[in-house]
Amino acid sequence: TTLCLIGAIILSLVLVAVRVFLVERELEMTINIFHLRNCDHENFPSITNSQQTTRVVLIQASAYITAFILTLTFPLIRWFRDLRRLDCAIDYEIDLIDVLCITILPLQGFFNFFIF
Repeated sequence: TTLCLIGAIILSLVLVAVRVFLVERELEMTINIFHLRNCDHENFPSITNSQQTTRVVLIQASAYITAFILTLTFPLIRWFRDLRRLDCAIDYEIDLIDVLCITILPLQGFFNFFIF
């Protein structure tokens, strides 16, 4: 169930980024049409501003997704490894994955602060 929850979170984040990317592309195409027709439409400045804002949101959403995946990669690797160890009764030793998990997981808040 934990894996399904993490998968659902990542999927929803990716879908938000895809939607923002599609809106940004649509706005860019609208701007290109205005340029090709040499139109001075009254909504042109607001469309340009909206496109710039959408691009900023896309970059920020991508950064949040990357930070989320980065911070959860090592705990997931550790979780899968521990499942294997339970089946095989392997002795537990602290290794690089544990150190990275302990180091990077608390940095999620810092990454979010830095991105915001």
